[in-house]
Amino acid sequence: MGTHIGSANINQNIRTFDLLDQIMTALDAATNNVFFYPFLEESGSHIQSYGQSEDEELDVTAANATLGLDAVTGYSPLTHLGGVNSYQFVAAESQALVGADAANLSFNGTTDAAFSIGCMFLVSPGNTGALIAKYDVAGSAEEYRLHILAGPDLGLEVFETGGEDSSETRQTTTALNDGQWYSGIIVYDGTGGTGSAGGATNAADGMTIYIDGVATAGTSSKVDGVGGYADMVGGAAPLMIGATDDKAVPANGFTGRIALPFIVNAALTSANAVTISAASRTLLAA
Repeated sequence: MGTHIGSANINQNIRTFDLLDQIMTALDAATNNVFFYPFLEESGSHIQSYGQSEDEELDVTAANATLGLDAVTGYSPLTHLGGVNSYQFVAAESQALVGADAANLSFNGTTDAAFSIGCMFLVSPGNTGALIAKYDVAGSAEEYRLHILAGPDLGLEVFETGGEDSSETRQTTTALNDGQWYSGIIVYDGTGGTGSAGGATNAADGMTIYIDGVATAGTSSKVDGVGGYADMVGGAAPLMIGATDDKAVPANGFTGRIALPFIVNAALTSANAVTISAASRTLLAA
């Protein structure tokens, strides 16, 4: 499907593709497995990845019905001054962008493998929910989710299935503001957990939260099942933007706007986070 960028609301002094390429350079797409969606589409039912990203298309969906990017179905694309769009998600309408399962989207291993995940987001007042996830509760295939918790706080949860059903989470300690754009990135070094109940939160402690490019204080927590969290188990959950679970029954929906989501199989540096945040904020004029 071709991509059209409308010109009416675009600042011609903002070099859209130069900025997108800066983000791709920070993600090191020439070396890493990058999933990056700048949301260039203003219409249609599919979202394409960008540049050297992994070739993983997203469906625009709500409770198993493929929809279009329009005001009627609630996604309401907003073209920002930098030529990219943000999309509105409404949890009550079970909306999500849905990809497929892919081996390069799992970061399990002897412990875990390092990865970084992030996007621009704006939370509608009083809401929580998933921003980016590979986390199917109904299918017992939870792996990870970048999500908004009560506060609102930004957090990353990693989950071990296969009988353990244990998880660890790192989240911000200072509440964010509703109705405000943020660049949120969480870097996980892949340390893995101890596999023991109680005590240490090694996996969560190996995560660094960047808000608007600045390393931000966080708190670690864990939920112990049979034993404690050791490492994720690669499963068949699809990539989801704006919800968890799958196309048939989206869950843990987010209400607010999302733009420029990405996942990469590397621990980004603080300099990378600064570059991505600055380019993203320029593209959104936020």
